[in-house]
Amino acid sequence: MEQLEFEGTNVKIQHSTYTSNGRKAMRLIDDNGAFIAMITINIQEIDINENEIIVNNLDGDMFEWIVVNKIAEHTHNYPTDKNNRYPICKLLI
Repeated sequence: MEQLEFEGTNVKIQHSTYTSNGRKAMRLIDDNGAFIAMITINIQEIDINENEIIVNNLDGDMFEWIVVNKIAEHTHNYPTDKNNRYPICKLLI
């Protein structure tokens, strides 16, 4: 796993899937395996393609971070759920 930095902490991306619908789940963990932040959020009412994720932009500025670090690219799609806008991104990794 590639070492990255998020808000001053060395992190790695941990991949899994959401059990409710099989979508990609991604979170950041530190060198000791401790949870740092969720990259994705699972909102079943928002349709996405298999190679896309809904970015959890409630944890810091996750959207900008994943684009700058070439983890995903912007799709210019921002669906709204419960008054929050969530960027949808196409995975590059």
